[in-house]
Amino acid sequence: YQRLLVMVLDYPACGFPATITEEEIRTLYLGPNGDGKGGLAEKYTQCSYGKFNLNITAFRAVRVTHQCSPPITTSCAAWAMSTKADAATKPLIGPAAFSSFSHYTYIVPPGLCPWSGLAYLPGRQAFLQTSANGVYRWATIMQEALHNYGMGLYHSWQNGIEYGDYSTAMGRGNACPNAAEISRMGWATPAVGGDQLNSSALLPGTTKTFVLPATYLTGSNNYLRVTPDWLSMYNDSKSALNLYMAVRVAREGDAGLGQSYASKVNIHEVNATMDNGLPNLYANSDRKIQFINAVSPMSQLTLDVYNLVVYGGSWVDTDTLRVHLCRFKNSPFECPSLGDLEGIEYGDYSTAMGRGTACPNAAEISRMGWATPAVGGDQLNSSALLPGTTKTFVLPATYLTGSNNYLRVTPDWLSMYNDSKSALNLYMAVRVAREGDAGLGQSYASKVNIHEVNATMDNGLPNLYANSDRKIQFINAVSPMSQLTLDVYNLVVYGGSWVDTDTLRVHLCRFKNSPFECPSLGDLE
Repeated sequence: YQRLLVMVLDYPACGFPATITEEEIRTLYLGPNGDGKGGLAEKYTQCSYGKFNLNITAFRAVRVTHQCSPPITTSCAAWAMSTKADAATKPLIGPAAFSSFSHYTYIVPPGLCPWSGLAYLPGRQAFLQTSANGVYRWATIMQEALHNYGMGLYHSWQNGIEYGDYSTAMGRGNACPNAAEISRMGWATPAVGGDQLNSSALLPGTTKTFVLPATYLTGSNNYLRVTPDWLSMYNDSKSALNLYMAVRVAREGDAGLGQSYASKVNIHEVNATMDNGLPNLYANSDRKIQFINAVSPMSQLTLDVYNLVVYGGSWVDTDTLRVHLCRFKNSPFECPSLGDLEGIEYGDYSTAMGRGTACPNAAEISRMGWATPAVGGDQLNSSALLPGTTKTFVLPATYLTGSNNYLRVTPDWLSMYNDSKSALNLYMAVRVAREGDAGLGQSYASKVNIHEVNATMDNGLPNLYANSDRKIQFINAVSPMSQLTLDVYNLVVYGGSWVDTDTLRVHLCRFKNSPFECPSLGDLE
């Protein structure tokens, strides 16, 4: 239990008076009843499964008025603030009482400092701005508090951007820490057999299956850790990376998760050398935790750089998901299909032709003649999608209209496209849970849904294979303002901005060797 003293810094003489009261601080930290069953205290308990808490009895907030100094007013020097505040607080509460606290937080008056919060890593002191993104945001307080405990908990990244991970309070998210973080804090344990998934545990072409509870449910057996020692780069101390995977659902401490992360298997990578050395080595080093992708239920994702296929399976209990992993040597086609693993024909819940309570998907409505493709979007082949360039379309949700509402990709740039059995086409459409699609689940709704079909049969229509089964299969979905790399197709799919009611801008980019040949979503939008 953390014994916390919060000092509200007050500098009226130099124009920076405190604007928050001690009572407001108590409410923010302990909840409206001051009993720790709300506010920050509740978040600490939820995120840590009761292993990290505030000592409610010891908690104290005091307002400290004293003179400014040049280091404070000109450079927002944290050391000067804490030194003066400590000296002024000890006479107020007594030196013995001051020394009885384990940690100290300093609330900076508005307008004085450019940051929302900072903390010593490791240490006992944290500083918070009086602002919406400072003391009034529980995730900021948690981030600074966890910095104090060291353990290499710096900031979480995404798309090469520090703080860019919105799945965790250690980035910019309003959610509990991610799997790589809660495991490091000792709050969570891996799934049985899921702590060191290396070349011995994951044999090529074979599958390992796990049942993972959403992290908000329990800290027990709730994540996977992949140590891909089968890769040549794993011998390089700088390039080697480990993966952490966990199911996140937007409930309790994770209620603020965005749709890019919620109800999906979240995948993070960390520096493997540091990760493997813990806890004896690199204890306070930054493993550079980075979110790289997420997999929806009943979909699969190929991580080509890791020679790994990650499958989101079926929900087997409340917010508890079956997850499969398969390593391959040369091609993801060495691994089984999701349908084979789940044993579920009808497994697509985005369509009445599966088990969904929704209209048919794009591959189906186009075949029925109910819908037409976007202009220029019917045969997106190597001539239409030049490497490193982008095609942009504006797609209405399928419930709105049958006109120009889907894309059809015919990836003839792939060597497998010459194989009549392996060749696949893609259908993409925006689905929104309204009208006939009102029953769409969260894995599909307000996203670009992607289905694959047998290309030989699909290309032969309507004259050939008229009654044959193209084996329409949902493979993934892309949220607005996010991007998905389909490595097996050498294709990046971007969900852009909503441009009208339930009408989304969608971008496609083909690459030859690496998705970095394609622009970022920020560049496109």
